[in-house]
Amino acid sequence: MGTVFNMSQIRTVTQASRNCFLSPIKHPSRTLNEHVISYVLQGNWDLCVGEERIQPSKDCVFIQPAHSPHIGVGLCAPNTVTMFVHFSFAEGDRMAAEENTAFSKGEIYIGNLIDVSAYPRIKEWMAKIAEEKAKDNVVKACAYLQLLLCELSECCSTPKDEYAVKIRGIILQHLKENLKNEEIARMVNVSVRTAESSFRARYKMTMHQFVLEQKAKQAKFLLEYYPNVKIGDIANELGFYDEYHFSRQFKKATGCSPKQYRQSVLQTK
Repeated sequence: MGTVFNMSQIRTVTQASRNCFLSPIKHPSRTLNEHVISYVLQGNWDLCVGEERIQPSKDCVFIQPAHSPHIGVGLCAPNTVTMFVHFSFAEGDRMAAEENTAFSKGEIYIGNLIDVSAYPRIKEWMAKIAEEKAKDNVVKACAYLQLLLCELSECCSTPKDEYAVKIRGIILQHLKENLKNEEIARMVNVSVRTAESSFRARYKMTMHQFVLEQKAKQAKFLLEYYPNVKIGDIANELGFYDEYHFSRQFKKATGCSPKQYRQSVLQTK
């Protein structure tokens, strides 16, 4: 999810500064009449924007759209530091899913959570907005805000295929650890919905299905080439809860039990 901004409207910066949270706290739960953009300089947050849970960390930007509830979920890390900008809502601004959004001329889309580590100008624009706001230079603050929104929109134009490829690599690297989709999405710095939809679009299966497929492939190799290794030990090696769970998932993926598979491949040798 994200927000469509009507760039043809003049906006007003109402607040711009930075916060440091020495002790862990939840993000404030509220619904505002204005938009908020926050840049995590250090630490992390855990909150819901509308119905989407996001967990921004260092060098991530997250958007809290106007008229949408923002609900704190988990505690932030000690000494979490953020820059933030509050600015006015404009007619035509709205929350939307990027893949289901029809854009009009003058509109841009910005996701709720964005990894901006490769876009240093975003930090620069946010600092400039705070600097000009402190000087009460409204015109310059608004000009930098327009630049900031355009730069954030460019960040969101990253091909989703790139996310899917990164996710595949993470799954293969951490296959035994049984990472949750939320953890994988956080490692790629995208929302869970974006992680799941981009992976499904490229590989024509869910992330969970891919995990089971890869575990089945590794299990076949171990069953065939290590006939003396116990099935329970293979289950443990691949991160299954126990031998029963492994056998059930293996049969679901291959149509036969691990024991049956081992017997069949040994008979053909």
